[in-house]
Amino acid sequence: KLPGTYPLILYNHGGDSGLRTEELEQPLALGFVLVASSFRSEAVHWFGVDYTSDGTPDPWSGDVRDALILLDHAEDLVEADPTRVITVGVSRGGGVSLLAAAMRTGHFEKVIDVFGPTDFFDPAIWRDVDFLVSESLDPRPGADYLQREIVRPFLLGERTLSEARLALLRRS
Repeated sequence: KLPGTYPLILYNHGGDSGLRTEELEQPLALGFVLVASSFRSEAVHWFGVDYTSDGTPDPWSGDVRDALILLDHAEDLVEADPTRVITVGVSRGGGVSLLAAAMRTGHFEKVIDVFGPTDFFDPAIWRDVDFLVSESLDPRPGADYLQREIVRPFLLGERTLSEARLALLRRS
């Protein structure tokens, strides 16, 4: 392995159930330094052993901070070329990849979002928000967080409309 020869891939997992070993078994990963983020209070399922990170869940916002901290350390790996950095994410991780690229403009050579949420103000999302307002359980990643931290506090008067909009905008 030659120092600084391999592009660096930052992988961000989807869902709320943590990172699984199987997600990293990709032929594409050969010839790259591949690092995978673990979000706060979620498990890393690693070859039959589960490790859980500390911290309070903070989908999207905290996830981006966690991913960028990992990236900062990964760029110091001797094999990695910090001038060739790619981020890829699936679903929730796709949104994280896009937000990371927005926070570090020009840092990533490529950004790949595989069906991640991009706009919480899109009319297609309104139906989902109506579902959350009805206090129905939504099993999709991040829905419980959005309901608990944004929608319900707004409905109870604990969060203003501008605070709720800003929270959604920060995740869009």
